[in-house]
Amino acid sequence: RQSPSGYTENDWNLKLKAQLRHNMVLTLSSQQVVQKNVPLYHRVKLENFEYYNFNPQKLNLSYARLDIDGKSPWVDKIELTGVFKRSREARRYHRRGNANYFFEEDIVDTWGATAEAKSKFASWWTANSGIEFYRDAVNSKRVRSTATAIFNERGLYPNNTAQNNFSAFSLHHLNVKKLFGEVGLRYNRFSNQIPPETIQIPGQPKPNATNTNADALVANVGLLWQIKKHHAFYASFSNGYRAPGIDDMGTLGLVDFRYEVPAYDLNPERNFNPEVGYRLNTETFQLSATAFYMHLANLISRVRRGTDSIQGYPVFIKVNDQQAYIKGFELSGEWHITPALTLRSFAAYQYGQNLTRNEPVRRIPPFNGLTTLKYSKKHWYVAADHQWAAKQNRLAQGDKDDNRIPKGGTPGWQVVNLYAGFSFGQWQAQLNAANVFNEDYRTHGSGINGMGRALILQLQYSL
Repeated sequence: RQSPSGYTENDWNLKLKAQLRHNMVLTLSSQQVVQKNVPLYHRVKLENFEYYNFNPQKLNLSYARLDIDGKSPWVDKIELTGVFKRSREARRYHRRGNANYFFEEDIVDTWGATAEAKSKFASWWTANSGIEFYRDAVNSKRVRSTATAIFNERGLYPNNTAQNNFSAFSLHHLNVKKLFGEVGLRYNRFSNQIPPETIQIPGQPKPNATNTNADALVANVGLLWQIKKHHAFYASFSNGYRAPGIDDMGTLGLVDFRYEVPAYDLNPERNFNPEVGYRLNTETFQLSATAFYMHLANLISRVRRGTDSIQGYPVFIKVNDQQAYIKGFELSGEWHITPALTLRSFAAYQYGQNLTRNEPVRRIPPFNGLTTLKYSKKHWYVAADHQWAAKQNRLAQGDKDDNRIPKGGTPGWQVVNLYAGFSFGQWQAQLNAANVFNEDYRTHGSGINGMGRALILQLQYSL
């Protein structure tokens, strides 16, 4: 039993599709997730907090999409989408022995629009091309109260900040005999708009309004060679780009196990990623094997600022000061032992090294996998899966300082789950026995252990 960890949640999801004309379909969708009194377990358990709750965590997402069938090879299909998203997160916390009680709230409104055209130039040549625009507007506040006074303070992020993201892309798919290719380009431009700070950040000058712009042209190239009917090799190369966001540049306050201060002069991160793989596909057996390498440059990382501390937490600031690489492989397979009996398995391994600090990359997952055996008939099925992760003891200094990661690393674990399902008429029922042997385990980097033994019944009725 892990307490406090329980919370209440209420969700809804609505979708309407309408055929406006013979070549035109309109989709309207709206969904909401509301979580109340979500405790931050590791902070209450390990850091002497009386309480630390997210109340509420709320997400609203609505979009409208218009799909139009075109009449020319240049425009075979058109997809127009408009989206609005609002996320609200309120945090209420109090540390034992501290006279201050805190309330923080962040509201992010996102407006976006995309226009994408699908083209069919020839039987062997298709393409997806389009433009996208998104704008995030952030409002943030903090209220500190004592027994005698209330103070309105600067929130986790600068208030009334915004980020704009524009991109244009074109991805082409080619198929010539036994060769399948993909070639794509994407242009991205980001702009951050941060108003003047109204408070003095400890140890830093008070900045004026900050407007930063960053852009990049990224590409990907992939080729698959179908050697024979059942065998194929493929290779791909892509480069990537991540502009610093408002969270990177403007955070002020408690984050995980540290106190962060803003950094307004960050530059984009960049990476390049080659990948090779093999696929086998027969009527009874499928296999996929992939190996990859990713080089990361100009990484945005947190560094300790001298010996400064605020509220008993060490002070960190983000800088562009590191290079690193991550390499690994993935294996997956599916074996149809009989028409009714299927065995599936997946395994993945990653190795990350920070070249600048000569230490592992933070929070690299250990070798892990999942194997599922399923027997199914027309109206029912039974299944069992075995999920596992090896020990992760390759730790960066940031991992060692993180109180959510056990000393010496995260232990390995194994979990067995059982499933059974049955359909009758318009009803469907599923029974799940989770974590049958009640393994006490933790995903590497998580602040709370996984769910213990549980029995879950799900019923569904289709109108």
